[in-house]
Amino acid sequence: MDQIENKDDLWFRRGKTLLLIMLWVSTGMYIEIAGPTLLDMKLLLHTNLESIAGSVSGRGAGALLGAFVSGILVDRFSDWKDLITGISQLGAALSIIMMPFVRDTGFLWLLFFASGAAAGMTSVAGQSAALELWEEHAASPMHALHMGFGIGALLVPIMVNPFLAKFVEYNTTDKVNSSNFQNHDSVIILEKSQVHVAYLIVSTVTFCIGLPFFIYQYLHIRQRRQNQYSRLDISVSRRKIKPRTFKEMINPGSYAGGSVCYGTLMLILLFIFYFNLVGAEQLFGNFVRSFSVDELKFDKDSASYLNMLFWASFAFGRFVGSIASKYISQRTLFAVEATLNLISVTLLDIFSTRSMTLLWFFTATNGLFIAPLYPAGISYGNIQIEITGIWVMMIIFGGGFGDMTYTWTSGHVYSLFGPRSLLYVLQFSAICIFIIAMVIVSVGSSRKSRFIVHVKVEELRQIDTDQASDEDETELNS
Repeated sequence: MDQIENKDDLWFRRGKTLLLIMLWVSTGMYIEIAGPTLLDMKLLLHTNLESIAGSVSGRGAGALLGAFVSGILVDRFSDWKDLITGISQLGAALSIIMMPFVRDTGFLWLLFFASGAAAGMTSVAGQSAALELWEEHAASPMHALHMGFGIGALLVPIMVNPFLAKFVEYNTTDKVNSSNFQNHDSVIILEKSQVHVAYLIVSTVTFCIGLPFFIYQYLHIRQRRQNQYSRLDISVSRRKIKPRTFKEMINPGSYAGGSVCYGTLMLILLFIFYFNLVGAEQLFGNFVRSFSVDELKFDKDSASYLNMLFWASFAFGRFVGSIASKYISQRTLFAVEATLNLISVTLLDIFSTRSMTLLWFFTATNGLFIAPLYPAGISYGNIQIEITGIWVMMIIFGGGFGDMTYTWTSGHVYSLFGPRSLLYVLQFSAICIFIIAMVIVSVGSSRKSRFIVHVKVEELRQIDTDQASDEDETELNS
């Protein structure tokens, strides 16, 4: 697909991509709302933070199950991705709006599990849809898509803050906002929590963004019933692909032009890459606040702002990646981003403990350079192999296991060896990310883009078809 076929098709692609970006914004909102509202939920359920945190853990388990189910459904029923996305959004909206009204941590765990499953399903279906829409041009849309999650994660603390409870400890007179309150058992509530309003807003946004996907699905089915060959929602080179059988879905070679070895190698490399990448993202995002307080004695407000800076630079990094990918080849961009991330983390490791100013600066650069690697890896991988629902599922699995492994390991190392050990774990992850990225680029450079190969095959088929038509016409004339 060297050019987008026509202006109507181009505007359709842009419109649906914008909707997918909004889908990621809503996902960022309902996934990250647990953080700033954690203490209000503790008060509402009359329990402790450990129990609430245990309920939130259901989100991760749900995401893995949702990705697994969606990966199979998307590959087996590729025409129904919009319906899968719409139903997932409605499920997420329903689970979110119920959370402030439950009074049992077990039921709360189930609701977080449901929201995580919805996020996993939309992630697989949404990324598969974006890759089908843009194919070899998917780098810029994929960066923009993932930027949406960062925007949603940034909007949530700002939006929910007016609805959080205000309280003080029994032994102090200083008013404390719940987002800064840690784990005190005895408090005086000065202003009652209205956190259910915040959850209602997020649920409404999630619901509204899900509705257009049902419209897209209806239009698609109507086109099929009218026996129209042209389908707006996928590109020309994908229109003849039939749904895969289960045997084809589990065969790596079916995604790599029949090469089982190459497909298996890319699967392993991408799994390891995202294991380390997502682990590093969550490691820094989860621990930078504690690190700043324990190592450089930040006050709680400054530490919270430092955490917000990381996620703001994270979102901006994906925006920059979206622009850069329009002018730089995906192979070059992927290699450059991995190199910049390694340099940034190395400088963070060396200089961040020397002053508060340096920590502020290198926190921003770390978010800026690690952020675009996630969409860049998928975009570059997609020109080497056909990344469908099953592959996106495996990428999410790799990231999920990396998140759990790095978070547990970092917490254990942090408690044993102190805050600086966090930087050594982060340095290790950056080295792994760089090495795996270079291996992926090296392996990919030995093969041509699958889209170039596909175009040549289609041209040969067209020539054969034209020759056959000419022969038939000659016979009829004779």
